[in-house]
Amino acid sequence: MLLQKLHIAYAEFSDYCQGRPFEMVLSFSDICDRLYKYNEIVKTILEIEANYEFTDLEEEILYYKVEKPSLQQYGMYYEMIYQLELKRRPLAIRYYKRKLKRMDNEFDEIEQYVIYHRSNSSTNDENFFRRNSSHNHIITLVLAHDMLVEYLNHKSGGKTADEIIASSPKVKFTVKQNEVMELGKAMRGVGALGQTYFAIQTRLQEIQKLDAYQNLTTEEEKFSDFVDINPMVSLKKDKIYSFIKMKDLNESQKFALPIQERELKGGSRFENGDTLFARITPCIENGKICQVKGLQDEKGFGSTEFLVFRGKEGTSDNKFVYYLSRSEEVRRFAVQNMVGSSGIQRVSWQAFENLELSLPDLPTQTAIEEILSSLDDKIELNNKINQELENLTQTLFKQWFIDFEFPNQNGDPYKSLGGEMIDSELGEIPKEWEVGVLDDILEVKGGTTPSTKEPSYWDGDFHWTSPRDLSNLQFPLLIDTDKKVTAKGLKKISSGLLPKGTLLLSSRAPIGYLAITEIETAINQGYIAINCKQDFSNIYLLYWLKQNMDSVITRANGSTFLEISKTNFKQIICVIPNIEMLKFYTDQIELLFENLRNNLFENQELTNQRDSLLPKLISGELEVTHNIK
Repeated sequence: MLLQKLHIAYAEFSDYCQGRPFEMVLSFSDICDRLYKYNEIVKTILEIEANYEFTDLEEEILYYKVEKPSLQQYGMYYEMIYQLELKRRPLAIRYYKRKLKRMDNEFDEIEQYVIYHRSNSSTNDENFFRRNSSHNHIITLVLAHDMLVEYLNHKSGGKTADEIIASSPKVKFTVKQNEVMELGKAMRGVGALGQTYFAIQTRLQEIQKLDAYQNLTTEEEKFSDFVDINPMVSLKKDKIYSFIKMKDLNESQKFALPIQERELKGGSRFENGDTLFARITPCIENGKICQVKGLQDEKGFGSTEFLVFRGKEGTSDNKFVYYLSRSEEVRRFAVQNMVGSSGIQRVSWQAFENLELSLPDLPTQTAIEEILSSLDDKIELNNKINQELENLTQTLFKQWFIDFEFPNQNGDPYKSLGGEMIDSELGEIPKEWEVGVLDDILEVKGGTTPSTKEPSYWDGDFHWTSPRDLSNLQFPLLIDTDKKVTAKGLKKISSGLLPKGTLLLSSRAPIGYLAITEIETAINQGYIAINCKQDFSNIYLLYWLKQNMDSVITRANGSTFLEISKTNFKQIICVIPNIEMLKFYTDQIELLFENLRNNLFENQELTNQRDSLLPKLISGELEVTHNIK
């Protein structure tokens, strides 16, 4: 079964690569796509392999020495060239020194395995090619290394390492280091060949003789030398402190504030100004990274799944450390260095010992922080305004349709000033109002997920949403989706593309996420999509559901997880106000909703600006002055 699955996986990956799994002329996007596809395919094999019982030693050796490397070599190869192509920016001289040393060491480590493989030796097979052997990947490593050499030779135009170095331009350095990229290209041409140390060392000695070399200030530094990771915070056991949970971190917000206090038992410790960095999947991929503020007595504790980052005195600033932690380079490094089972993976704090970055001096950090903070401050202000608008709309709904204190003909509260009430199966309701079921006032649709094994269905132009898109919404408007489908994928969804303004309710795992779409979108099977009939508005029903979610959940069923069916949902009993009151309410609430909507779209634009500026400012691509007001 294991070999059969491996052969099927190899064929699937080969088909995905159009019969050319080893191909040198690839864009960075193609490299990423192939690496993603490989990881997706190999996941199932690893699960089977973990529980597979080999019939004998011969089968086990055959699997790890011959069969598995036939597929695994491509995963390792694409990971290697992904790393090579990933970093396209000016780098400091210290980076190249370290790179040379690593190249030398890496070649020494692999050389014995290259000899073992090419000599067709089998003397150490029983030690190397066993499930629990730390060397069972060596054939994969050798095969991937051979492909990498060919790739680098192709990139360098067939030149030898010495020819590459000799032909590289005489770099004239400036404090901006822009032209150092030429040497970077030469290094990519050499890559991991492991035999170029002396040629490049000679070139570096020439560079160091240049006067401008002395002016280089931005150098590669270890993240852990620049940032204090999990700093010591003195807290007294069994004392009450501010506590922050993982769900208190919102990727769309800069700050995390405590909403509760707890007795200290264990967990991460931090102070106001520290950055909390989620280290567990999927929180790390979702970008749960926030700066702490509002702690009682300046100190607190929280989830064990936080890494705590703090600036180092004289080296880095707390505010800059927050933005650095949010940078794509740091986040990507964290994701790539997660370990553990496929379901629960974490990045350790020790992993950051291996992250090296070109980092600016303190005055530049301050200038960068001021630029980015000005955008975040506006985003935070808009969020505060929206929270007030959201509170106002919920309060207004409750007063009018739960407490029945809507304005009468004189503008006074209806019920408390003697408005006529009548009996109903739901208790007293205003005269001229009725009791019905949701089916009387709305129409519903469901959705589906096109096969994720069919690439032609995905990464298209049409929005497609799952309840995950709603899980972190601060306000009940959906303005974007994480995934999109193609026209071919859209045809697999019977409900098609739903119109802007559709109300979405997550119908399972969990029940109760709500949002009105500001985009046309298709949906998966985890939603009930709602559009009200004439005279009723989706905004009205949004707040009706917020007030009556318990009634929805009580009609759900399921053994694995609760789910509310469309049939059961439509039969929920509800009060139906008179049409005049509904129209009056809708007119009032639309004005508030329009302001909320505009602020969200402005925040989206501000966030895009901030995220676009962040890597350019940190890398030095954009210069900053040190006296920004």
